[in-house]
Amino acid sequence: MLEKGIPVFDSPEKAAKALAVLLRYKEVTERLPYEKVSLPKASPEAAAIIEKAIKNKQKALDEHAAKTLLAIYGIPIPDEKLIASKEELDDVVASLKYPVVMKACHPDIMHKTEKGLVILPVKDRDEAKDAFSQIQKRAGFATPVLVYTLVEGKREFMAGALNQKGFGKAVLFGLGGIFTEALKDITFRVAPLTKRDAFEMLYDIQAKTLLGKFRNEDEVDTSSLANLLYVLSTVPLLHPEISEIDCNPIIISGSKPVVIDALVVLNN
Repeated sequence: MLEKGIPVFDSPEKAAKALAVLLRYKEVTERLPYEKVSLPKASPEAAAIIEKAIKNKQKALDEHAAKTLLAIYGIPIPDEKLIASKEELDDVVASLKYPVVMKACHPDIMHKTEKGLVILPVKDRDEAKDAFSQIQKRAGFATPVLVYTLVEGKREFMAGALNQKGFGKAVLFGLGGIFTEALKDITFRVAPLTKRDAFEMLYDIQAKTLLGKFRNEDEVDTSSLANLLYVLSTVPLLHPEISEIDCNPIIISGSKPVVIDALVVLNN
């Protein structure tokens, strides 16, 4: 059979892997030709956020600034408040829609969960005051605290932008939350994306079944999720001072994506 060009495998597993590679080859070769992408105009407000951070010699934007920058370009984020002091907290605790999430927000704190600087769910004003004090104590210095209503959703994805060696600016998309590093279910594309590229990325990951109806959750609004990737791919090109963007997790709330946490690393 080999002489006639028919592949032979000594196990079903190897045959299955070969079929999977063949299918992937078919998907890649059937892609339509690349279309040139016209970048939008850079936002002066976004540029001001970056300029302020650079003047302060920050390595990264704090989470609130990062999400504000992304929101300027239309990427969905929670409605959040930045509280700098306990006095400010006293002014807003009654108006918050509980349960809320409270987390430290400082440019020198890039990984908050491991340090116990994210507290949720915070169920009432007394818990909010206690959480604020705990965050200050754990941080070891006075830090502003970000507060927003807990976003409900069972599905978590991630997206990012980075400098990929040999390719330049690239965009990634995959399974998010605690599964990002464990499962490494991620796909890449060169930036900027076309809308078609963004849609293709959604279905490149192994966990693409999560885009459909899942455990009584609505089907994901893939147009909104693809648009998020498309917009994200343009941001580091509009602002070359940005080295890396990490949006993780992106929670699907109802059917819509919401960026719950974001990190923007600067070149300086």
